[in-house]
Amino acid sequence: MTNFLFILSRFLQVLGIILLAYALYFGIAADSMSKELMLLGIGGSVFYIGWAIQRSKFK
Repeated sequence: MTNFLFILSRFLQVLGIILLAYALYFGIAADSMSKELMLLGIGGSVFYIGWAIQRSKFK
C-alpha cells in the first residue's frame, strides 16, 4: 500500500507541475488572465495534495 501511495503522490506532483506550465503557456497564447489563474490554482492544488500525501506517509 505504501508503494502505491508513493507512486500516487509523485504522479500528482508531476501532474501539478505540468498543469502549472500549461497555465503559463495558456496565459501567454490565449491572453486570458482569468483562465490562467484558474489553471494555476488547480495545478498548485494538485501539486500540494501530492506533496501532502508524500510528507504524511513517508516522513
